[in-house]
Parts: sequence; structure tokens; C-alpha cells
Amino acid sequence: MKNDHNDDVNFQFSKIFRGIGSFLDLITEMAENNRQEYRHKGNFSLNNDKDLKGMYNFSVKLGAIKDIESNRVDSINLNKKPEQIIDIFDEGDYFFVLLQVPQVKPEELTVTLKNCHTLVVKTHGQILYTREYSIPAAVTAEELRWNLNNGILEVYLYKLGR
Repeated sequence: MKNDHNDDVNFQFSKIFRGIGSFLDLITEMAENNRQEYRHKGNFSLNNDKDLKGMYNFSVKLGAIKDIESNRVDSINLNKKPEQIIDIFDEGDYFFVLLQVPQVKPEELTVTLKNCHTLVVKTHGQILYTREYSIPAAVTAEELRWNLNNGILEVYLYKLGR
């Protein structure tokens, strides 16, 4: 009797290993061509019952690359603030925003709305910055809700006139 579950698991593992292999190939190519950064973004859809659609955006940065032959070390500016990763999901009546805010405590964070179209995230602890993010449609400041957990900020922005 054939076990289809094991075949499914083996197929999934082979996809994972192919992905890891492709990633290692990318890093090797970057190192060989002295590239310090690679960016890729795009859209995808899953043709199933829900016809799910999404988008992705990722980057790979290499730093402190050591040239073995010359024993020289090249490095990128490690003091530069990293780009924050933000995702905005349109949920009908509201936007759900996910944003990375590493090393910040909830009491060190202020989340506000400016001009019904701009989300403002400000830190006032050991890490100081103010960032603004454009929202695709007008939202109300009165119902703004947010939660910070393990460096991930979740924001709920309710649309005007819903």
C-alpha cells in the first residue's frame, strides 16, 4: 500500500531544499560579482477557491565580505538605519498594517495619523526616529488602534465613509 502523505512531505522538502539551493546560488553570484545588495519584488496569485493574491518584496545585503586571495575586508555602512518592512492589507472597511519596529517597547512608541492619509510612527526611547507611511485611502484617526508585540507593530486604520 502506497503512502501518499509521505510523497507529499517528500515533495515539500524537495521544494524547500531547491529554494535553499537557489538562495545559496544567489549569494555566491553576489559575492563573485562584488554586489552588496539584491532586491526583488513582485506579485503572485493562488488559483484556489478564494483566488488569493499577494505581493512580495525582499532584499539581500552582504557586508564584511572578505576577499580570501588579498585578505582584504570590504564592508557596508553598518551604522545606516535598516529599511523597515511594511505591509498594508486592504480588508474592506479598514486597512491592516504590519510594520517592523525592532528593539522598541510599546511605551516608547507613538502611532498617529496625519491628514487622513499618512501613518506616523515615532519612537522616543533609546532609539529615536519618526517615519511616515502613505495610506492608499482616507482613514479616520478616531478609530486608530495598534498593538506592538515582539517588534511587530499591528495597526488598524478604519476607512472614512465606510
